[in-house]
Amino acid sequence: MEDRTFSTNNHPTNGISNTFREFIEALVEEVVINGEPFDAQKKWLRKHSEREDIGYETIENNLNDLFEAVKELEEHESKVIERSVKALAEDCYLSEVLVSKILDHAAAVRAQKEVEKKAQEERERKAREEAERKAHEERDRIAKEKAQLQKKLDAERKAREEAERKSREEAERKTREDGERRAREEAERKAKEELEKKQATGELNGHEYVDLGLPSGTLWATCNVGATKPEEFGDYYAWGEINTKKTYKIDSYRYSNGNYLSLTKYCTKSGLGITDNLTTLQGGDDSATTYWGGGWRMPSEAQWNELLENTTNKWTIQNGVNGRLFTAKNGQTLFLPAAGDRNDESVLNLVGVIGYYWSNSLYTDNPDLAWDFWLASNGCGVSRNSRVIGLSVRAVHS
Repeated sequence: MEDRTFSTNNHPTNGISNTFREFIEALVEEVVINGEPFDAQKKWLRKHSEREDIGYETIENNLNDLFEAVKELEEHESKVIERSVKALAEDCYLSEVLVSKILDHAAAVRAQKEVEKKAQEERERKAREEAERKAHEERDRIAKEKAQLQKKLDAERKAREEAERKSREEAERKTREDGERRAREEAERKAKEELEKKQATGELNGHEYVDLGLPSGTLWATCNVGATKPEEFGDYYAWGEINTKKTYKIDSYRYSNGNYLSLTKYCTKSGLGITDNLTTLQGGDDSATTYWGGGWRMPSEAQWNELLENTTNKWTIQNGVNGRLFTAKNGQTLFLPAAGDRNDESVLNLVGVIGYYWSNSLYTDNPDLAWDFWLASNGCGVSRNSRVIGLSVRAVHS
């Protein structure tokens, strides 16, 4: 709405000028009849109120109340609301002509809403009737299909009963033959399993092994290096060392000059020592080869993964010792005790809680570390460990 300035021809009416009255009526008509937002007109209302010396907050509140009352009248026909609109219109200095126009507009809005309501109700009624018609047709179709299906099922049932009657005698005859055949097969299976079980264990160079039927044909020792029974912990070795010792620290490690930046063997990074790119323990650095000989050695990272992927395993207690039992598809088992580890002053840590077993494979991304295999009550898997720590060794033969 544009600004309207006062002129000398303005004559006060009810204490306000004609110009202010015309402005108010134009504002109300734009908001009520044309649907314009009241907020867009407020700056002009403030300006005219100040010129007219009329309280802006009062006229703003009166107009807000008028617009709310008109909205209610557009929703509901009510003499009470109509009187309220007239009273508020008087407080807003509106002429009877505009008030009549507002009331007519509210009535037209109500009438339009009533027309729309009835049209919506008619559409909904027709939609319900159409849905009921389709539902009735669907029920008839389903009933017809069910009758046809029942007829088909009855025919099939009779055919089955006849076929069952004819085959019953044949089945009874075969039952005896099948029982005899299964008995023979079970006896043969047990004999075969017993033979395979006997062939799946044995000794190599004086040390027992178990054949788990792994794809690579790897044979696994039944106890740790330094032990004589599966549940015994055996000895602990730093990676690449063949002797047990009092302390397992970097300053006593065989292949370093006292710190992690001076590796003297098995190094793939120039910044960590003498680079030789050796990634697998040589026989003279393999404790399994050193003490057992005869083709025995520490398992590779790949062989630990092969064991994990081709067996099932569970946390168990064997002869009072915690550990994990690995069961192969051929029924053979391998027990690895939770022997903990040794570090610093050869302190034995986490016995019965966790077990660590060396592989013969260097972790090439950081040659301070080597691949190992861990096991605990919550799982097991291949990981990496510091080469200087004393871990268990379980030998393999392949």
